[in-house]
Amino acid sequence: MATQTGLTHLYGVPAVFVMNSASGSAVTGYVTPNIQSGGITHGLESSKIKSTTGEYVGIILHGEMLECTFDCIPEGSVLDVNFATTGSPSISARLPVVGGQVQITGLPIIPIGSFTDAFNTNATNVQRWVYEGGGSIKGDSGSHWTMTLPLKRYPSIAAAAVAT
Repeated sequence: MATQTGLTHLYGVPAVFVMNSASGSAVTGYVTPNIQSGGITHGLESSKIKSTTGEYVGIILHGEMLECTFDCIPEGSVLDVNFATTGSPSISARLPVVGGQVQITGLPIIPIGSFTDAFNTNATNVQRWVYEGGGSIKGDSGSHWTMTLPLKRYPSIAAAAVAT
């Protein structure tokens, strides 16, 4: 574990993921991968209104969202003597079903836009991260495999808000 002296800084990506189906139930046996990096962006849509002279006279902002991407190394438990694992790295590499949800805990509390805690799902920010596709799993013969997990979060879509 790192020790800091002097000014403090955000350090590491100590997150825990809980993967859920589109209906909100937890995926059995899922293991959080080894998170190497992450990033977040704050976006929205805007409509600009021009006057008859072509100058902007108004702007409508709507569709606020957060987008994050995590790069991970899928991991399982230590291999036993028969080279088998009970916590297989392939379980950690699982991408959610499209529309699946992910709960994140353990990251620093950073307010962004209308979220008082942009990354984490908690009692105040109940909106889970939604997987809309675009993830990838890559590997080669000389190194470990990696996974990229892109997620989106919307302030008006609560946890497990599924159309029935």
